[in-house]
Amino acid sequence: MKLTRYLLTFGQGVVLGLVDQLNYELANQVEDTFLVNMEGMLGLPLDLNFTMTRYPEINNKTQEIILNIDGLFVKKNIAENVPTNTEYADRAGHTQREQIYLHQSMLDSLVYNFAKSFTKDDKGFQKQMIELVPEVYLHYGRDVDCNGELSFPYETPSAPLSVDTKKGLVVGDEENGLIAKVLLYCAANSTVEKELALDMELGIHAIANFTFDNFVYWIKFDETKAVTANVSSPVVTLDYHDWIGLVTALLTDMADTFNLTHGTPKDLKDNTIVHFAAGILADTLLSPYVVDDFLFAGFRMLPDPDGPMTAQAKQAVSAFLQ
Repeated sequence: MKLTRYLLTFGQGVVLGLVDQLNYELANQVEDTFLVNMEGMLGLPLDLNFTMTRYPEINNKTQEIILNIDGLFVKKNIAENVPTNTEYADRAGHTQREQIYLHQSMLDSLVYNFAKSFTKDDKGFQKQMIELVPEVYLHYGRDVDCNGELSFPYETPSAPLSVDTKKGLVVGDEENGLIAKVLLYCAANSTVEKELALDMELGIHAIANFTFDNFVYWIKFDETKAVTANVSSPVVTLDYHDWIGLVTALLTDMADTFNLTHGTPKDLKDNTIVHFAAGILADTLLSPYVVDDFLFAGFRMLPDPDGPMTAQAKQAVSAFLQ
């Protein structure tokens, strides 16, 4: 009995200590108090802002807790370039008890944080660049050594991605597209300092049709094309190119290759462990076709109110009391 009382007192002390720590953080919060590093989950050095943007809603009658967080991936000037979301999705009418609504501004902030570097060992990138601008590679000779950088600069208006329940995830609009910046740095060989050899600013448009439904997923890109192209080189005079046509052909080829692998539904429950998890996390769904402007993620757990386990428990109690 003494041990039980001790454990209860100890547990109470731990909880109170955590509450005190949270209260202290709230009272003394600064800009990065509630930033969570997501590198382990996403493989990118990103911080996600978990600062609440609205008061928590707690409903004892429906046994619901609703939390609203900032949800933007942090980058310099991100707040000035990604408009603050003031919309709150209606969570009614879905079979998933646990629901997460990811506003498209969160996806925008993720895109703005994305950057990738390419070296001579990235054969696919080098092959594509040689096909697009062979004159740049010829300018530096047979031992040419090039590196590339891909990024997505801030846009105005700032809406690189949008969620449409009729179309899916729309990448860039059809007038300006999602602006992608590609820089190519080259030298005559690997021992010489590289210089800027090509500057490409491309407007890309595509529609991603994807869903993750009860551990069955598919993703397919349609209408993939370039809608704008601004290409220049400070070191060589570029030949005439139909840049929009060339980049559209390149993107279409990449999309077709991707769709062959991922465009048809794949059931992850063929794996025994996943099949077991699917029984615990029922009605799992990730889809852009539920609420406009929001990517919907949700699931239902067995112990949830009105769930299978709860119904069975009620029946057992009723049978026992009779």
